[in-house]
Amino acid sequence: MQANLNTAEVEQTIAWNTAVQMMGAILAGPQLNYRITSVFLSGDERTQFVNDFMRLVQEGAFPPYWGKCLSTIRPRAEASLAILVIGFKQTNRPDGVDCGVCGAATCEDFYRLNDQWGRAAPCPLGLMTFCDAISRGLQMAHMAYLASLSSLTQSLGKAALALKLLDADFALGILLELGPIVVTTRENEG
Repeated sequence: MQANLNTAEVEQTIAWNTAVQMMGAILAGPQLNYRITSVFLSGDERTQFVNDFMRLVQEGAFPPYWGKCLSTIRPRAEASLAILVIGFKQTNRPDGVDCGVCGAATCEDFYRLNDQWGRAAPCPLGLMTFCDAISRGLQMAHMAYLASLSSLTQSLGKAALALKLLDADFALGILLELGPIVVTTRENEG
């Protein structure tokens, strides 16, 4: 029996299955005072996302730094199988954790200062556990040869938030890429 596995349908199935495994790894860890939201974009939805965030860049909706980041990532986003955007939404304020990661003596001091400044800053300890969870998901994609550390971008998360694709305080995007794109320049030279 002969079968050609190099088809767009098979590639999309691989990307979807990898995204599901990534989300399983991400959700397996502790979620301290936050919930995780996600959006999987492939095919026409991925293309529309890239077009929409580039329209926002051209309209000047992002500060120059983020506009440059999005313009730089555009070719890889267009060539990727899919984009998985994972969001962090703080659900409540920690009470009595008082870890000091934020620089305040207590959690209450952190929130009082941010309230005085008119900011709604998420708990840094929650963001740290979120980023740890993201690293577990990225490891799953790396084992499937669909992502590397350079596949993780905050700019795609910012674009998804600006386009209101998910309800989150903070988000990261992961490009699911098949083939040599995932290999780093150093690995290609060696």
